[in-house]
Amino acid sequence: MFTTLLAVFFLIFGIIGAGYIHNAWIYPVLAGSIGFVITLIQLVRDLKAGGKVESTGFDIEAERSVPTGLLYRRAGKFVGWIIAYYVTIWLTGFKLATILYFILFLKMEGQATLRTILLLSVIMFAFLVLFEILLGLYWPDNLLQSLIKLPYLN
Repeated sequence: MFTTLLAVFFLIFGIIGAGYIHNAWIYPVLAGSIGFVITLIQLVRDLKAGGKVESTGFDIEAERSVPTGLLYRRAGKFVGWIIAYYVTIWLTGFKLATILYFILFLKMEGQATLRTILLLSVIMFAFLVLFEILLGLYWPDNLLQSLIKLPYLN
């Protein structure tokens, strides 16, 4: 049921976004399309499972043996990541902060290999630059940019 509602949400999101003027339609149509396709795939998997829940991850409701303190520490850790990301955006700018966050998160939380981190970071940077060019985005100045005039920080 939830997957169906999510698919409908992404479909409506994309349809409404298609009516936006200029290049503003790109993000909602792209995000809506990707989300719609992914939720359709999940819906097919759910239907094939015949109502059985395929849970391979960690489920807080089903897993009562995990101490509450551990749950709070894990949640606090990820809240810390988000706060650090926002502070880094304020200090260094969106593009540089996103790349730094991506690299550190993949290394420390995902334990990804250096090759994977570099490949995904290059793809992420290319994606950011492409969106900046296509949408004509202007990133506001950050603290470091106001102190040192470097072109890559904007």
